[in-house]
Amino acid sequence: MEVTSKRGVQEDRHRELRIRWRCGAFDFGRLRPGCNATRGPEWRHNLAASSLRQGGVTTALHQRRARARRIRRLRGIGSWAFALGGALALVVGLPWLVWRGPYLLDKAYIDTARMGAAGGSAALVTGLRTAIVACAAAVGAGVALVYTIRNYRLTRRGQVTDRFTKALERLGSDHRYVRIGGVLALEQIVQDAPEQATHAAQVLGHFVRDRAPTRPGPWNAPDGEQTTTDTSLLTPPEADVQVALTALTRPESRTHVDDRERLDLRILHLVGAYLVGADLTEANLGGADLTRVELVGADFTGASLHKANLTRAWAGGGHVHPHPGR
Repeated sequence: MEVTSKRGVQEDRHRELRIRWRCGAFDFGRLRPGCNATRGPEWRHNLAASSLRQGGVTTALHQRRARARRIRRLRGIGSWAFALGGALALVVGLPWLVWRGPYLLDKAYIDTARMGAAGGSAALVTGLRTAIVACAAAVGAGVALVYTIRNYRLTRRGQVTDRFTKALERLGSDHRYVRIGGVLALEQIVQDAPEQATHAAQVLGHFVRDRAPTRPGPWNAPDGEQTTTDTSLLTPPEADVQVALTALTRPESRTHVDDRERLDLRILHLVGAYLVGADLTEANLGGADLTRVELVGADFTGASLHKANLTRAWAGGGHVHPHPGR
């Protein structure tokens, strides 16, 4: 038992030395390739993570990454196998099928002894070969169509990315009308590419929180977020903020947003905003100033209205079912 224990200690020590060497814990020059550690206070963290991996302990993140690597590897192998199989079938299988196919598929009606006579065997063989070639051409056209669709999707994705980038550039402009154009561009992108609705909602949400003032007073603002002390904020939101709010709360756009993406409008100063027909389902409106806001037809199902100011807000015909306890 003592020998086994000493051997285990030695193995652990050797493993630790190997990890130290790989992560550059020894001051022997540059770090080893493939090691993300840097010499300094954080090398112990990398050493601990490497020890976990060496000891067979994996986290959920490591498992997801390993699964993603396996999926990529299998996809690569499948693509190469499909390409090689298709090339082999085209180069070897198709000529052999054209040559011997008629004799295998319809041999009961082909008289090989009278191929040159008027019995019709030669015409039958020719017709079958023509049909085989036509079927092969149809399969090739189908494969070409699949690749065309794939290229179209890639091209469309690139176009959507370019439009998204240009819209972001407009949102950062110093001119209000350019920012409004950026908001409308994002809304149009959501209509053309609904899969981008979550990203557009995230951008518009940050835009509103950056451009709209916060409600005066201490309303439990997050760390590092300042609140204004100006109590004369009685005007409605600026035009670009109003357009962003409309686009952000439009039911058609919210339909395609991920369920985990919650609308965050807490402690914002939205006096006099126009939110008629807005979809505010599960929105966080805690501490927001909604004085004189037009909320006709708005949906507040599951919304958080804790400490929200709804003085003289008009919500006739809306669905006001806030989250219990909020």
